[in-house]
Amino acid sequence: MDAIRELLTVEGRTVTITLPDHFHAKRVEVIVLNADEQLAPTPKLAFSGRRPSPLLAGTRIVGDIMAPVVADADWDTLK
Repeated sequence: MDAIRELLTVEGRTVTITLPDHFHAKRVEVIVLNADEQLAPTPKLAFSGRRPSPLLAGTRIVGDIMAPVVADADWDTLK
């Protein structure tokens, strides 16, 4: 998929998009966003790592979280 990002000036209530020669498509999707507050592309945020939800603050893990929920003998019940 080819994507083109441009910041264009609105003239009256019209925006004109000129596609490059290498862009060949019969249909396109156009999404118009207000860029008045932000004229520069947003910089990529540095990877901050994963953090647990604040709702988990003060909780503890008790027991083995990797152990199966059911006993091994219960796996044979479907036979």
